[in-house]
Amino acid sequence: MKNLVLKTIAIVSASLFFIISDSDVTEAAPIKLEHRTEHMESDTTRQVRTIKLPFFYGVKSVTVNNGTIEYSMNGDKMTIIADNGTWNPYQYSQYVTDSRTGSSSSFPSTIYYSRDKYTGNLYAVGGSYVISGEYIPSHSKQATDSKPGWGESYWACFEHGNGYYGWSKTGDAGTDQRAPIWYDDGVYSGWLYRSGYTTHRSDPPPSAIYGSCDETTAGSTYTQRTEHTGYWSGTVTKPPVDTRVWQQDYAGTVYKGGTYYIVDIEYYSFTFDPMVDHTEKWKEYHRQLGHPNEYFYSGEKFILKADVNDIYDVQSVTVNFIGEQVNGNMLRLSTELSPLSGYTDKYIGELYDSSMSKPETFLKPTVDDSEKSVYFCLLLYG
Repeated sequence: MKNLVLKTIAIVSASLFFIISDSDVTEAAPIKLEHRTEHMESDTTRQVRTIKLPFFYGVKSVTVNNGTIEYSMNGDKMTIIADNGTWNPYQYSQYVTDSRTGSSSSFPSTIYYSRDKYTGNLYAVGGSYVISGEYIPSHSKQATDSKPGWGESYWACFEHGNGYYGWSKTGDAGTDQRAPIWYDDGVYSGWLYRSGYTTHRSDPPPSAIYGSCDETTAGSTYTQRTEHTGYWSGTVTKPPVDTRVWQQDYAGTVYKGGTYYIVDIEYYSFTFDPMVDHTEKWKEYHRQLGHPNEYFYSGEKFILKADVNDIYDVQSVTVNFIGEQVNGNMLRLSTELSPLSGYTDKYIGELYDSSMSKPETFLKPTVDDSEKSVYFCLLLYG
């Protein structure tokens, strides 16, 4: 078994030493070479991705299978920019369905699909079908109609020559009820044809009233009038009513172009990553005062955390504290962190001593915020 001081959290007048123990008898390196592969696929040629490299120490190499690759680091965050790769018009594919609706059952056998950069032909699936409405067929019936009519004949008495006088017809007028008539009651319509008539008035000819025409009645005129009702009948039809909405379903595979990059990353990582934090109550107090997270008051309980890399089998993580008090004495504390429940690579613990809360044994301040404050900064070794 050996103990390695792999990282130190230090202050001017106090230090926290995180010590890791394992059972390997050989010397363990404080850093190790890691390999990571990123598969980057997009419908654009230029692709950008930001990833986190746990326990990051430094980059050895970044390569790509096609095109060009650039990268930049911000702490343990790596931003990768892949570009100029080979464009594949069939990089993405998906099976989609669509439909068309209309007032007719007739639809094309194929339709063109274009949505969210996916394009291609879709093909009719089965036949069209009704999704709403109904069809009411046409209907016929017999219909009749009647209309009043009249007729007039105009007569005149005059000499025809050689002393001969007589009544002669000079003209006719009236309604012509011989032609078919159009029937339309708002529902049924069609042509009706003359089927008969009934006479209500029929005046006699002038000779029956005035007798013969002679020189004493020459110039007389007479109107002979008839009145009747005409009758029509025929077959009328109500047209069909079609309110059906038809639908045709389509399906097929559509494609979207894109690029595909395989990025290989080699980087060095630390063995583990420690952190000192506040309790929730003190964290809120510092937040209200606008302090950075590195500020601590003497008397605070230190919340200790450590994420351990899998470079070797970890047996324990111990934290040793050395701090100078205002009276000139040195405060030395030690605690072993416990694995976080459900994890094999996370350790947690606390560190506190009642002397840190007594004015005569406060930890010596390192900033001028107040006499109780302590400032921590991270120092990385390896």
